[in-house]
Amino acid sequence: MKSKDVKKAANEAARRGKKAAKAIGKAAAPKIKLMRKAARPYVKQAKRAAEDLMDQAREKGREIAKDALKAGSKQLKKASKAL
Repeated sequence: MKSKDVKKAANEAARRGKKAAKAIGKAAAPKIKLMRKAARPYVKQAKRAAEDLMDQAREKGREIAKDALKAGSKQLKKASKAL
């Protein structure tokens, strides 16, 4: 076979592959849609749980920062008294 013939055969196979992929995609679309619909409540639940965890982490961080500021200010007061 000549190289031109090989290229033509490869291009034709690629076209057929693309057509087959499109057909499979069209056939699977309703199933994918149903799967997404079924997963929505779980995704929402996971998002809510993540938001709650982030809020808790934010509050803990604020508490730690306040405690650190209080401890630091106490040490500063002691140091200023020592002077």
